[in-house]
Amino acid sequence: MYGVSSVQFAHQWFKVQPEFTERKIRVSGKYDDGRALAREFMDHHGLYGELQQIRKTENGFALRLVRPARIDEIEYSAATGEAKIRSGNPPAMGVLVRIHHITGHWRQTGLMNFWGLVLGVVSTALIVLGATGIYLWFKRKGRAPRRQAVEEHRSVPAAGAVRFARVP
Repeated sequence: MYGVSSVQFAHQWFKVQPEFTERKIRVSGKYDDGRALAREFMDHHGLYGELQQIRKTENGFALRLVRPARIDEIEYSAATGEAKIRSGNPPAMGVLVRIHHITGHWRQTGLMNFWGLVLGVVSTALIVLGATGIYLWFKRKGRAPRRQAVEEHRSVPAAGAVRFARVP
């Protein structure tokens, strides 16, 4: 999954942009703060996700609520009390790309936090595995044990490369 989304980053062969639908809703009250406006949408209008890109506009605020499988772009006009909501669900490759970015930070949903924790544990395990492998490789003394190890693991392409490089 991580590899497929990495290919998307490198080559951009797949469509990752969502198709948006728009709707307008009336918001109760006037808001001077983008976070308070986002809380209104989360509490009373069924929207949720990570709050991103709050910016003040001429008439009010623009902000985004983002989840891996949904993006809600909200433009609020304080003069009219209306908000235009553009909602989009990205295709499967877009969701993979969004999941690719979920690491290291605590998010608003438990599933996203669990995914970040899994990625952290797996990344740490891979680093430890590689470091111990290198340590044990150089721990073996002499040329014969290394050559024997290469002969035993001929099917591994990296071992074949080491064999041809004639590591002492």
